[in-house]
Amino acid sequence: QQLAEEHLHRSGSMQPLPQPLQADDTSADPDPLSPPSSRPVRVISASSSDDKGSHQHSNQTNRTSVVAQVKHSLGTVSRSSAKYVFKESVWDASLFIGHSSLGRLTNVLLFVAVILNVVIQALLCTLVAVEFSVNSWTPDLVQDVGQWVLDVDPGVRERVCQLDPTLSTDTYQMGLYDTLLSFTRIRILNLETGPLLSTLVIFMWTLSVSDNIRGCCDFLVAARQLSKTILGEAFVISHEGDHFYLEGITRLRLCFALFSGVLQVTIAVILLGSGALWLTYTKSITDLMLNAVALSYIMQVDELLYNVMVPRKVKALVTNMEPLPLGNRLMPYLTAKGVPRRAIITCAMVLLFTGLTLGFFILPNAEQVRQLRDTLCQPSA
Repeated sequence: QQLAEEHLHRSGSMQPLPQPLQADDTSADPDPLSPPSSRPVRVISASSSDDKGSHQHSNQTNRTSVVAQVKHSLGTVSRSSAKYVFKESVWDASLFIGHSSLGRLTNVLLFVAVILNVVIQALLCTLVAVEFSVNSWTPDLVQDVGQWVLDVDPGVRERVCQLDPTLSTDTYQMGLYDTLLSFTRIRILNLETGPLLSTLVIFMWTLSVSDNIRGCCDFLVAARQLSKTILGEAFVISHEGDHFYLEGITRLRLCFALFSGVLQVTIAVILLGSGALWLTYTKSITDLMLNAVALSYIMQVDELLYNVMVPRKVKALVTNMEPLPLGNRLMPYLTAKGVPRRAIITCAMVLLFTGLTLGFFILPNAEQVRQLRDTLCQPSA
């Protein structure tokens, strides 16, 4: 090859021979014997594992800091929001009876609404406690049913147990057996319909009354706080824009507010016990739902009268009145070290009351229903 190149060079027609292609510097491995300055430098675009760890630790620290700030802010806001907000009810509106800014006619209508509310709720509460909270199915009823089974014709008893609609006699026994059968029928979760529905309805009723009692207790605490801050010789209401502020209250009006709160708690407690008994001793499934709705209407009489009878001036005053502070002493009872004591205590009391009602009233009542059912129409009959 060398002789050929010399010959071509002499002849003047020599062309440079093609050089072999060099590999790409970025893909070729560097010569291990070459000096460091001549070696290609690899550039790593991704962060190293140490950088990733420090970045994740920084993010975790930021998230922890944000959570701590939010927790502190929530605690501050919850403490500052410990106030009683006036409700749209005749009970709360009664605090403003006699104020000169309302006018004579408005005060008269408000006074009449308050009197009607007290009379209606007291009468309904008394009727429920006296008339409806007693078990109408006395133990003698089982003996009477047993005596009827001995005296009646077996054919008639069989038609009663089959719920024969053509039966013209002994319709009371047939209706009684239909009620007993519906109450003890197993539908959901392998449980009898009557005891299950009674427990659920009483639980909801207890929640409703507990909410009312909590509101009454807040009103009493707020009224007591007023006696420490703005108790004076005159009942003073100031305003700033659309907001009203209670800046002075007389001792007589404060006593009236305390009496109103105690009366609300008394009515609620009586209705809680008597209403639970009424629901427990209701054997008809349909009547059980209707009675629960009727009890809720009794608790809402003050709101209905407020919406219908109270003039607009009073509604504007109640709606725009600034909430009353509950005081700092109440906060340890509401929450402590992040534990919502008030919510936990309320839930515990609701569950305790429902459990006691279930154990001492609902289950014995269900056993009486099953005994009557088996006495009236035994499975072999």
